[in-house]
Amino acid sequence: MESKMEVKSQLGIGSSFTFSLPLALHSEKIEQSKILARPLEQLGEMEIGLGDFHILLADDNDEARGVMQGLLEALGCKVESAKDGVEALKKIERQQFNFALLDIQMPKLDGIKTAVQLNQQFDSEKLNRLILIAVTANIGSLSNSDRELFDAVLSKPVGLKELRSCLEKYRSVYQEPNKTQFP
Repeated sequence: MESKMEVKSQLGIGSSFTFSLPLALHSEKIEQSKILARPLEQLGEMEIGLGDFHILLADDNDEARGVMQGLLEALGCKVESAKDGVEALKKIERQQFNFALLDIQMPKLDGIKTAVQLNQQFDSEKLNRLILIAVTANIGSLSNSDRELFDAVLSKPVGLKELRSCLEKYRSVYQEPNKTQFP
């Protein structure tokens, strides 16, 4: 292999490191089931099985959406996906979901504007209430008023245990038929 590494350093100024590593391009797509780092059997004491949950996942990034969908399916959830807020709203109007996981930065209609519209529809009782979860790589940029639009906020990259914990927190909403307060 013809790789190179170069180091330049000046006392009191700093150092720079450069390297080149020729690699062949790999044209095969990675199967979604291979995205998880460990087989499900190795997840330890974490019980898998949130199969009662129907989740809408909205994210414009195909790779991020695929990873999150793989995690949700590993937990046993039924998942529908959307590439933006406009598509998410259309799906929510046609189907009943327990959760909507909304990426904050999406084209056409971002996660915040989507949450605003959904909350207005919940308030006017045009839609049944579902749990809204913001998913963002830039959690520090969310204002308090933006955070209040959502029941929970997850920071990317989201891990399996973190995702499961978030969903479990709201299990009681669906197990107690007359429950109107969300945790």
